Amino acid sequence: MKSTHLLQVLIRIYKRISVLVMIGSYVSFLNAASYYLSQNGSDLNSGSVNNPWLSLSTSANKLNPGDTLFVREGVYIQRLITSRSGSAEMSIVITNYPNEKPVIDGDSTLAASWGSMVNISGKYLKLNGFEIRKGMGVGVSLGGSYNVMSNCDINNHYERGVAVTGNYNIVESCHVWFNATANCRLPGWPVSKYPNGGWGTGLSAMRSPTGAILRKNICHDNWGEGLSTFEAYSTVMEDNIVYNNWNINIYVSDVTNAIVQRNISYFTNPGQWRSAVGIGICDETGIPRSNGNKIINNLVFGCNSNISWWADGRISNIGMDNILVAHNTLVNCVGAKSNITMTGNPPNRNVRIMNNIVLQENSTAVIQPSGTGNTYSNNLWSKTPPSSVTSVTDMFGNPMILKSGLTGAGLLIADYFKIADSSAAINKGVPLMEVTTDFFGNDRGDISDIGAIEYKVINNVKTETENILNLRLVPNPISENSMLVFNLSSGGDVQLSVFDTAGQRVFNENRSLPAGINEWKLFSGVTYRKGIYLINLICEDELHTQKMLVL
Repeated sequence: MKSTHLLQVLIRIYKRISVLVMIGSYVSFLNAASYYLSQNGSDLNSGSVNNPWLSLSTSANKLNPGDTLFVREGVYIQRLITSRSGSAEMSIVITNYPNEKPVIDGDSTLAASWGSMVNISGKYLKLNGFEIRKGMGVGVSLGGSYNVMSNCDINNHYERGVAVTGNYNIVESCHVWFNATANCRLPGWPVSKYPNGGWGTGLSAMRSPTGAILRKNICHDNWGEGLSTFEAYSTVMEDNIVYNNWNINIYVSDVTNAIVQRNISYFTNPGQWRSAVGIGICDETGIPRSNGNKIINNLVFGCNSNISWWADGRISNIGMDNILVAHNTLVNCVGAKSNITMTGNPPNRNVRIMNNIVLQENSTAVIQPSGTGNTYSNNLWSKTPPSSVTSVTDMFGNPMILKSGLTGAGLLIADYFKIADSSAAINKGVPLMEVTTDFFGNDRGDISDIGAIEYKVINNVKTETENILNLRLVPNPISENSMLVFNLSSGGDVQLSVFDTAGQRVFNENRSLPAGINEWKLFSGVTYRKGIYLINLICEDELHTQKMLVL
């Protein structure tokens, strides 16, 4: 009886506490306010739209959970330093005024000696829509936790562009370029501060953060690495475009449980850069020893080495454990070493290199192996590698990369890496529980392709859909009078799309059609080149396909 009574008392206390928490959250929501800052403001003002504030740091440190600070356009030669915190339910937001672009400018004088133009050390703060430039130290430091920086342009900083050192921070949809200028090697610039190493990175999760997410960023022309994570835990680097960074585009060193996926990495003139590595995997310190990292579904082109491993032999704890390098598409390195380069002879354990396309069309080797504890299987090599890295499940030959589109700076897109319908990569991959989707997020299914992009979903269609509509093309090969004929069990909205083999949609139309037999003419103002096309028909919540041949 006493136990039952005690339980009832605890339940009543819990309910009262829950109500108080809800009331507190509601009161905070009611108290959340919008403030404004502009170049013609004053810190003595109220912060209203007509009486805005002036100083970034002073204003930021007045904000409470749920508050939003709108910053008007203009160049602010001042720093933003705040330790204010929001909450998990109500973040503090510092953002650009709609359709305006405020600039935080260091004037090549502020934030010297490793200071930061923007330093966020609190929690649950969102920074959005700024250009942050010309600091004499670091552009942005995220030392707090659960903060988000988005849609910012970070450029021309003397040291790092963005340093993420706190836990569970997110940097997304930012443009990070021409940072680490202390190491700039262009004619007319001062001699590098770092002639033998130690240069910065454009965007980095570094020095013990946990759970950082770096995604959908563009990082280029930084005078060190472009995108990196080192001495970190559970970093995610995904959906980034990284090119023409001085040393290594994407760098992963002394990290555990990192995921590096769906990134595009390339160089347009690697001879003018130092290492020009697409993805670098390393142990520099052995603290922590690299463990549990996944390098998957990446697209890499035109680097001195598209993927490079190395380990510092002076360190006793070097080596990598439980690493997966899978379903990457690596196209034509231009350096003298190899498409995949391993150095340092590290004592690895359970490093799997699987389901990768390695295309090398000049005399350079496809791989230079080194170290122990590495296993290779189900890779597609364009030329025969050393016997130590081959397996009975490997494929050899031209993977038939479409190579469609431009490869200049800022121009390379994923379409370049798609495979043709005759590729030996199709249906030759081994299903991996760690890689269930491809570069575009399409399900790999029970039978996967080798490489980053699945051919069978290259056009976002199912290739083995049953023809339950009696779907047919009359005639096929087609003429100007060809029609798609199909039978609907009930009326409704129907979408018809036509894709070429490069995955480009060349025709799209929506109609509302009745039940019964319907005809859809395909040459309604569209000119088709010779070749094979795939027709998508979406109706009755199902996707149906039909091949079309144009002679």
